[in-house]
Amino acid sequence: MGDIRWESRLLETMEARASEAAELAAEVTRTSREAPAELAGFAARYLERCGLFPFAHNAGARHVNVLARYDGVRHEGGAAPIPPRERHLVLCGHGGVVRPDDAACLAGALWAAALAARLRVPISGPLTVLLVSGENAGLGVPWVLDRDLIEGPTAAVVAAPSGRAHPAVAQLGRCQFEVRVAARSDGADGAGADAADGDSGIPAGIPAPAGADSVIVKAAAAVLALRRIAEMKAEVPRELADLVEASTRALTGGDGRPAVEFDHVSVNIGTIQGGSAIGTVPQRCVIGVDCGLPFGIDTGPVLGQAHQLLAEAGIQAQVVERGSGAPASLTPASDPIVRSLLGAVREVVDPRAHGVLHPSSGDARWFRERGIPAVQYGSSGQTKNRKTADPTEAAKVYALTVLRYLRTD
Repeated sequence: MGDIRWESRLLETMEARASEAAELAAEVTRTSREAPAELAGFAARYLERCGLFPFAHNAGARHVNVLARYDGVRHEGGAAPIPPRERHLVLCGHGGVVRPDDAACLAGALWAAALAARLRVPISGPLTVLLVSGENAGLGVPWVLDRDLIEGPTAAVVAAPSGRAHPAVAQLGRCQFEVRVAARSDGADGAGADAADGDSGIPAGIPAPAGADSVIVKAAAAVLALRRIAEMKAEVPRELADLVEASTRALTGGDGRPAVEFDHVSVNIGTIQGGSAIGTVPQRCVIGVDCGLPFGIDTGPVLGQAHQLLAEAGIQAQVVERGSGAPASLTPASDPIVRSLLGAVREVVDPRAHGVLHPSSGDARWFRERGIPAVQYGSSGQTKNRKTADPTEAAKVYALTVLRYLRTD
């Protein structure tokens, strides 16, 4: 446990000044809607006003990552080197366009760090606040970690929706790809000379020839074939059986049926793009596919299955992987960051709270891939008293987690 006196003081201060968190969440929401590119600057200015010294790092393509470090005392300039094996916690939020629940998580993280600095809360190791952008482009967390912009991180809390009483201690993997279907192709991969973008040139209003090769019909058949990727099943590892069962119960939908099944690949046909007008015959159609991967199935077999299913359906197409695929990942329940955060959630939110395997694949995986234990936490969905997540509640959880993980006793 952390210093009980400081825990009580911080929680009492947050309760008395809860309006600050609500106002900050409203500002985050407004900024992300009106000028999402300015959210990093907004966060940096806020942290600076609160006595921290943020640094903005331009990752390119209009993506800016902001870091600010708190060592338990106010300081200027570069921080002192971190002694070996000292704990160093990263509290990570995501910028850009955010939903109200995301805004509550981000505001809660910023406010928790700001109050710790204002009150000069003693901690035994550094706390780094990280606001990242460019998650899908790899210009956020991986960009920061691969450049050693955070010295010696030992754990991370990702401030993003997971479930009010359900921290995400594990997450499904991710495989995203495009299927490019062409009207005619010189090769088996659908990338022949006739696979260029555009339409056939048949004027609008003139019916296509009876024998015209319809790329849209081919794409429709491809969608039906690709949905069978969901038949790929994996045996749940014995050591994860309890976690999977608890997660299935926690994520049950309103109709009483599981909202997510964790023993097979999930398939979402996210986009279908083809043609430029109703009266033209398109030459090409691109299907965007997003797959959630259970433990035991990686991206390679999924891409291979996509090729096989398309071939069996007689569809010549090109399968192109998009984004950064990743296998399912886990931070063990015995890890100090899991114990610290889960204890905080049980105290602030619900004594029955437990960790879950979450269907999303967010920033926590980048930390885990580099051997840094990570947990995602944030309220999501409505409660009986609120339409959106409570930033004060989130901040209390983050603050207690910081105090307990970076304990001084």
